[in-house]
Amino acid sequence: MNFEEFSKVISYNDFKVLDHDKPVWIFGAGGFAKALAEVLLEHRFQVYGFIVSDPKEKTLLDLPIDFTAN
Repeated sequence: MNFEEFSKVISYNDFKVLDHDKPVWIFGAGGFAKALAEVLLEHRFQVYGFIVSDPKEKTLLDLPIDFTAN
């Protein structure tokens, strides 16, 4: 799913459970995670980065990809 497809299925009401003043970490760093980060950033959320168990890259969208042990 790309950003355009994702943005069509999610509405602003879906963001009401998130707080603009708190950081967001996204689990995973694939296509969906990237699309989610793009939408959150577009709506001015503080996306701090991505958490994965086996990082293949160090950044995505200029945000860090951090390692978490299984």
